[in-house]
Amino acid sequence: TLEALGFEPRNFQASGAALLHQEMGPSYPRMEWFSNHSRLACATMFSLFFAGNDLAPGIHIEGSRIQDYLQEHYIAAMRQVVRRLAGYPSVAGIDSLNEPGKGFIGIKDISAAPGPYTLPGLAPSPWEAMRAGEGFPVEVNHVGLKGLGLGVVRREVMGSPGLRAWRDGELCLWRRVGVWDIDRGEALLKKPDHFAKSGFNENYLKPFLLRFAREIRAEAAASAKTGVTIGQATSAKAPERNSFPIFIEGPAHGEAMPSFRKGEIPDIVNAAHWYDALTLTFKRWTGFLAFDTEKNRVVIGPKAVRSYFRQAMERILEHSRSAMGGIPSLLGEFGLPFDLNGRRSFASGDYGTQEKALAAYYDALDATLMNATLWNYSAGNTHAYGDGWNGEDLSVFSNDEIHRPVDGTSITDLGGRALRGFVRPYAMATAGRPLRMSFNRITGKFRYSFEADFSIDAPTEVFVPSIQYPKGYSIRTRGCRRRSPENKSGLTDSSRSMLFFDPEPGIRLCEIIIERRK
Repeated sequence: TLEALGFEPRNFQASGAALLHQEMGPSYPRMEWFSNHSRLACATMFSLFFAGNDLAPGIHIEGSRIQDYLQEHYIAAMRQVVRRLAGYPSVAGIDSLNEPGKGFIGIKDISAAPGPYTLPGLAPSPWEAMRAGEGFPVEVNHVGLKGLGLGVVRREVMGSPGLRAWRDGELCLWRRVGVWDIDRGEALLKKPDHFAKSGFNENYLKPFLLRFAREIRAEAAASAKTGVTIGQATSAKAPERNSFPIFIEGPAHGEAMPSFRKGEIPDIVNAAHWYDALTLTFKRWTGFLAFDTEKNRVVIGPKAVRSYFRQAMERILEHSRSAMGGIPSLLGEFGLPFDLNGRRSFASGDYGTQEKALAAYYDALDATLMNATLWNYSAGNTHAYGDGWNGEDLSVFSNDEIHRPVDGTSITDLGGRALRGFVRPYAMATAGRPLRMSFNRITGKFRYSFEADFSIDAPTEVFVPSIQYPKGYSIRTRGCRRRSPENKSGLTDSSRSMLFFDPEPGIRLCEIIIERRK
């Protein structure tokens, strides 16, 4: 699709249209890949994907309007995924689009410097990005940590004289629609407010999500009836399922998602992402500094930092409740760079700092009873190259750690990093309504309380990993009792570090307390 629009990807790095890891190699700046959102290639594609019919009404590919073309082909590709996988009961649903970007949408004056800044790197205005992409080098702001927030730390030249991001003979798409032109060899801005229409979430992202959900759900229903084929094998007809959830996301840097009336899109999940931005970006963990991207401010002090982590989770939950019809929430992505503090852990094998950071995140999840998925597991991770993608090193596994066994773990845990930070006790399934959950990583004390629902004919399941309890544990309960491994249901608790609990007859409030033996 880049080539279909007239782009020349081989010129992206030199023209400033994109920051490319494969061209910069070891000199690739730390965690600056996100700055591509404001550069010409990425911003153009997001602008056209979501709002091309408004912003570039005369641009067509293969007879279709550009926005329709891009969305139709994306959804068609995702339909192929669903066609093959929807019949499997282990597939919970499908994500709509990972970290959608606004592109230039909503910018009132494309010649003005962007802001407020949320991540470091070059931060060109759209007009600067367009000129650089046309072979007119420009000076742009470089954003970094400044005082108690992010700000402009210097100016840098972006682009190369005469080197265009577009193929020979192809006009810049934004020049084609009249945003700018060239007069006597100089770039001339004609429509600085071309992208000014606001309301990205409601006017552009939401219609796409509605369309995506409708078409994907229809594909899932059809696939579940006919079975699925992968390679030469065809599965049996899948069990009937009442729904096929759609996991939706908003822009990556902490902005709220669209609003929905209750039931407007059935079976959707708020799968917003969240990261501890300061730690992620600068790869340093102090425990007393964080950056609140929503309020654009530095948070100082251990208690304030942990309070901010909880607030970040609560904001996601509250948006789901108040603006999205009370839909479920899942923290779709969070994680930690393991190459913290100058990669000291790689030589020493001591991942205590990473364990502290992960524990702080999980404490916030427990306090808010937030569901979450940790990014990431990368089978190819090494100390030298991390995850192999834009300098990131967030994998819980590394090939270079396989030789280091960790006390309290099994052979299947070899290669794991900072396991004690995220392999923690938690309630995996509750026969009722969860009320409170907490875990003290220092003492090993786990507490969980819930309100029993006697209409559920299944036990409450609690995961108790041996890495947290190397010498075993003691259990105390109120209002419930541990189910015997010999129960006729066939459920056992030894092989998977699972414990099962049933409520006492007539008692709704239940509490489970697990403590580490010394």
